[in-house]
Amino acid sequence: EDKFPEVWADLSFRLADAMLKRADSAVDPQDAPKLLTRSIEVFGSTLIMVTRETNPQRWALTQHSLGKAHHHLSNFFPAEEAVPQLFRAISHLKDALEVRTKETSISDWTETTFQFGRALRVRGSREKGEEALGWLRLSETAFTKASEYYTLQNQPERGAELQQAMSDVLYR
Repeated sequence: EDKFPEVWADLSFRLADAMLKRADSAVDPQDAPKLLTRSIEVFGSTLIMVTRETNPQRWALTQHSLGKAHHHLSNFFPAEEAVPQLFRAISHLKDALEVRTKETSISDWTETTFQFGRALRVRGSREKGEEALGWLRLSETAFTKASEYYTLQNQPERGAELQQAMSDVLYR
């Protein structure tokens, strides 16, 4: 770990990413939260070795992945208990967007912006009244930004997902 921090960080990230992907396809629903929790722990250890200063793109990718993992994990909690996971997801995705800009990589920026919008939408759907509207407006803004790149013409699958997510926000 001390001799080859870049290699260790890369292996750590790959392990965490594999657990995150495995959680999406877990046959036993009880496996997914365990895989997501472990994935979050390992992504966190990756951030000990990879900082924004030493490797900004890897740091941002790890922040993005942490945001996705916390967002997915929030689905396994009742509304009130999911809030801390959603706040963590939003925070990590927001941090990733500081590095993943349109100028550095339009596709990375769009994906993180889309994930950010999804986490904001879920946060808004768990609230009522004005607070819900505030979160949903932020989500709508993120989706509108992501729609600059995720269109049905250039990214059909993601474009369709984005349109569905946007309609969910507008319908609420």
